[in-house]
Formats: sequence, C-alpha cells, structure tokens
Amino acid sequence: MSKRRLVLVAAVLAAAGVLALTLTHAMAKSDAAIPAWLSAQAAWEVQHNTDSSSSAPQVQPSGQWALVSQDAASKVMGYPPPSSPSATVYLVVLHGSFVANNGLAPNANAAQFHGDTIVFTMDPASHLVDDWQITPSPVDVSSVSGLSSFTP
Repeated sequence: MSKRRLVLVAAVLAAAGVLALTLTHAMAKSDAAIPAWLSAQAAWEVQHNTDSSSSAPQVQPSGQWALVSQDAASKVMGYPPPSSPSATVYLVVLHGSFVANNGLAPNANAAQFHGDTIVFTMDPASHLVDDWQITPSPVDVSSVSGLSSFTP
C-alpha cells in the first residue's frame, strides 16, 4: 500500500472516530435517564392536575428536567435569587393542560389556577417538592443548559 493511501485511510479512520464520539455524546445528553423518583413525581403531578374539563384542550403531556443550581431554577420560576444560589435542585417543566387540583388556594378553579405549564423543583437528597407553580403559558428555559425531554 502506498504512503499516500495509508495517510488517506488514517484520516478517514480518525474522522470516523470523531464522528462516533460526537454522536455518542449527543445521544447520551438527549437520552439522559430521569431518576425514577423524579419521574414518579412528574407522573403524579400530571395525573392529579390534568384539566379534564370539556373546555380544556386535550393535549398529551410532555416534560423536561435538569439538575440545576437554585439560582437557575429561581430565574425560570421568576423568583428573587435564593439564599443558597449554588445549591442544586431538580427542575421539572411539564407541558399540557392543567388545573391546580391540589392547590392550597381557597378556589382552585379560578382562572389563575389553570395553565399550560407546571414547573416544580425537588430536593435531590430528600426527594421532596421545594417549589411548585402553574402558569398560563410556557416558561423561558433558554438559560438552562442540560435540559432533557421525557414523557411523564
């Protein structure tokens, strides 16, 4: 085999290796496994808060999740910076047609308790919901890196 052909074969193999690593990294990010307890909480939220009224659009719920700093979560939820901004929480964003059936307000059927998005955070150690909100429109998650999609 000529030297030129060997160089060409080596270049093709190197390019194939780089492509394989890039694809593996991309697949790992998009197929990140949601912790079972986080998935169970998201499913519970969908089951107990889906708006099943005849006037509500029937939408297949979807979700996104990421392990983020409390600072990043507060920005998504529209809250002031937390006292421990670097502490981590799981951020979950659910898309669908929801009503705050488990809301603590006196009249959870009021218009402000219906929405297309539920956002909540969970403590990674205790597995308890830290914060929860329902919004009438999608929240801005453009500042959150590492969001993974899932079906609740």
